[in-house]
Amino acid sequence: MSTTYKSGDRIRHANCPEWGAGVVLGVEPATHDGAPCQSLRIRFERAGLKTLSTGVAPLQPAPAESDSGDAAPQTTKDALERLYAVPDRAKDPFLPLGERLRNSLGLYRYTSSGSSLLDWAAAQTGLADPLSLLTRHDLESAFQRFRRNLDEHCAKVGLELVRSDPEAFRKATSGAPTDAQRVLQRLAPRR
Repeated sequence: MSTTYKSGDRIRHANCPEWGAGVVLGVEPATHDGAPCQSLRIRFERAGLKTLSTGVAPLQPAPAESDSGDAAPQTTKDALERLYAVPDRAKDPFLPLGERLRNSLGLYRYTSSGSSLLDWAAAQTGLADPLSLLTRHDLESAFQRFRRNLDEHCAKVGLELVRSDPEAFRKATSGAPTDAQRVLQRLAPRR
């Protein structure tokens, strides 16, 4: 366990950014696979109360609400720019290609309908309620543009990985969502 949390700490779940920031309400010592960890009761902005183990869940400190670096957008234009962008965790040049591709493929879990669209918009913008700044039509249009950007990004990273390490490509893409598989299948002729 690398980080020790206490009541009142603000955290994020790295695999569920759509949950928003959470506040630790309770902490208990625990173990996972014989290693010490913590069992945390956390109230997330968009997911409500969750009990998570630091031995399993990829948790990370969330910036304070007053930190401007991760502040939610204040204008429609800023929100739309965030919606169009492929997130940093999918583009980080300091991450291995395989991890970047897996992070990118994980973004295909969002769809353009129902609560999935709102979850995507919340994850992209940091807004607890994206409809407070944008219309449903804005979100639907932005999602289509985001998906084109994501397809292009995945094709680029996938092609780079398949050329440099075909085995890592196979591992990174096993079990990829159907929409992601369609993008990756287009790489076959370019190999």
